Amino acid sequence: MGKRKRRKPNSARRKARRHGPAPASVAPEQPSIALTNESEVREDEAEPTSSSPTDSVPSTPIEPSSTASAPADVTTPVMPMVGIPASMRVAFIAAIGAAVVSTAAAVYVIVRPPTVIGPSVSTSLAAATPTPPPTPLEPEPDAAEPDPNPSGEPAAAMPSIGWPDLSVEGLPPIDAAPEAMGQSIGSPRDGALLHGSQMPSSRDYLIRNQDTAWATDNTIEHLETAIASVRKRNPQLHRLVIGDISTRRGGPLDGHTSHQAGRDVDIGMFYRGRPDDGPNTFVEATREILDRRATFDLIAALAETRDDPTGVELIVLDYNLQRILRRAAETRGISEDLLEALFQFPHGPNTRHGLIRHKPAHRDHLHVRFRCPTGDAYCRDPLLGFGGMEAPDPAGS
Repeated sequence: MGKRKRRKPNSARRKARRHGPAPASVAPEQPSIALTNESEVREDEAEPTSSSPTDSVPSTPIEPSSTASAPADVTTPVMPMVGIPASMRVAFIAAIGAAVVSTAAAVYVIVRPPTVIGPSVSTSLAAATPTPPPTPLEPEPDAAEPDPNPSGEPAAAMPSIGWPDLSVEGLPPIDAAPEAMGQSIGSPRDGALLHGSQMPSSRDYLIRNQDTAWATDNTIEHLETAIASVRKRNPQLHRLVIGDISTRRGGPLDGHTSHQAGRDVDIGMFYRGRPDDGPNTFVEATREILDRRATFDLIAALAETRDDPTGVELIVLDYNLQRILRRAAETRGISEDLLEALFQFPHGPNTRHGLIRHKPAHRDHLHVRFRCPTGDAYCRDPLLGFGGMEAPDPAGS
């Protein structure tokens, strides 16, 4: 046999050896060409280097390497995305919802306030169950007070009157009010009058307004006694003017913040050079016209009841007039102890001293307040006296 003619590899075979198989864009017939050239290349590679025919060895086919990398300009086909099944989507959403609910429950357990077991449950049940209003307890009778019904006969039911929420409109009619309710209701600044008495006419005094001359029995009794005592010692004196006390029903009175419970009385003073009938209204007192002796005697007669449980509690008079009256009493030899017990002067108009206290607009009359009548269960003596002043001690100290 003769020598096989050796073919020189062309550029396509060189490229195939150097870069691997042809790109996917090559025409359909290209793979057959590439295989032919490749076989030829393998044959060429299998040829011995010696020219001797005895040295030739059959060549073993070389399989192309599977790890050869594609050229940079080759486009790799992309597989289409397969959609997630509906069952998987439902399971995924359910898992997320369960996680959210579990997280919220854990947060609530951590931040919630502590729960009290036992009393709170019973309290809530008790609050939910309607309970009837409690029956008011009747006050126990005081052993020191006399029995208002010694005969044992059934007494009329006494209406329930709250304190200090009193109003004239809320009281029973005058004729229908039980006697056990007494006369003076509440305090002089917040009260009313039941079963009051109208001050009778007298030649010793002049009542300026009969419609506002209603009072408790003890007020009228102490007032008449004091005026009669002064008139007895000074028969030449003119009649004394009696101003406002209370209306028949009590309660607020025009021109006054007190005078509501039948225990406040406005009284005029005695003056020099007046006719026997005297003035018919209040007259401003001055040093020149004030009858100091008679006016002091009137104050002293009223003060004699200060030790009585139903007697005078407070007298209001201008501070300058207190000075005039006290100086006149000192010249008469009145004891210093009595003057100290009566007058606020000279300790100052704002001090809590004496039975007589200063308040403006009291230069033409005395304001006299008496205590509650005996046995008036709804009567109140104020903790403070007139116009916010502390009420004096009954003994005058």
